[in-house]
Amino acid sequence: MAQWKCFPSRKKHPRRQWAYPWLRPSHHRPEQSLATVVSENTQGNGYAEFKAALIYAQLLSTLEENDPMTIFAPDNEAFKNWYEQLGVAGYYEVDETLLRETLLHHMAIGRHFTQGFIHGELLSTPLQDATIEIDTTALSVNGALLDPNYSNQLGTNGVLHGVQAVFDRP
Repeated sequence: MAQWKCFPSRKKHPRRQWAYPWLRPSHHRPEQSLATVVSENTQGNGYAEFKAALIYAQLLSTLEENDPMTIFAPDNEAFKNWYEQLGVAGYYEVDETLLRETLLHHMAIGRHFTQGFIHGELLSTPLQDATIEIDTTALSVNGALLDPNYSNQLGTNGVLHGVQAVFDRP
């Protein structure tokens, strides 16, 4: 019969000092899907327009799928600027195809946490001709700055990050 050996405990390493505290990994297990995270956690954080646009484009249910994904959610100010560029008052006036493709362009395949971002990395999206480029120097994604107060929001099927601009279609 085999015996178990007890190993002396290892020294604890000092906690890492993170240059950007919001890049620090979270160690809790999520209980909500990304759809629920978007539905419940975006209202008071300045991301209500993203949720409304997803519902209008009938894409909120996509965030219930089991395949892991990363969402880069533009904040309300980003949507306001985008609407001004398009000359419309809101998502309900945006061409249906443009709205749907723009929202899909904010979804990356796989889980991508900020602490794992690699400079120049291209993330695949559900759109065949679109990728998302990571810039760790500027702390941006496709040229849109990451929101330091709204990143690494965990769901059972992925992670959500806030961004401060709507991505241009390639």
